[in-house]
Amino acid sequence: MIGAVSSPGPHAPPPDVRARAAVAADAPAVAALLAESLGEKYRPAYGPRAPRAIEALVRAEIEGGASGYVVATSGHRVVGTAHLSTANDTGVPAWQPTLRRAVGAPRALWAGVVLSLLWHGPLAADEAYVGEVAVDPEWRRRGVATTLMTAVEDLARGRGCRVASLWVTLDNAAARALYEGRGFREVRRRRLPLGRRLFGAGGMALMHLRLDDAPQGPAGLRAAPA
Repeated sequence: MIGAVSSPGPHAPPPDVRARAAVAADAPAVAALLAESLGEKYRPAYGPRAPRAIEALVRAEIEGGASGYVVATSGHRVVGTAHLSTANDTGVPAWQPTLRRAVGAPRALWAGVVLSLLWHGPLAADEAYVGEVAVDPEWRRRGVATTLMTAVEDLARGRGCRVASLWVTLDNAAARALYEGRGFREVRRRRLPLGRRLFGAGGMALMHLRLDDAPQGPAGLRAAPA
């Protein structure tokens, strides 16, 4: 997870911030958040059309009916997003055709090569992977990331998972503090030989959370407003 959380902050979530499953209409807002917060990851892969590429991929997954995207909202405004995937996900569309339509075949091929350097690897049957966490800059240090993490952990439990995992860059101290505060523990590290040049990061840490030991939020995610 590259640059996903700028600072977790010690604050409780504002009372009007709630998490819910993302819907197709959220795709532009989700893409904008990911492009801004995870620019170090996506700009080297997608180039100047990163927001367009991300929006196409997000929309395709949501419309496929097996989305792991969650959004945090304040009123009608999307202020944060996170993504969860499991080994048992079905209905997720192939990303290469979607990406080719969004940015063209040469850039799609390049993106596949670049992002393969960050691939999390195969997931265990009881494992849920948190691949993205992004918060609107105006809403950081206000507990939004905590709201998102609670939501994706609960979503993972609902999908029968016992372990949540994520990769975080070694120099992202704020994100590491957030995850450690929720009970994630580092299990190993991985060097990125080309990471410093491509992503501004030379290594990553894999962190695991036993979901049975983590605090649970309110039952279920809210539905999107009609």
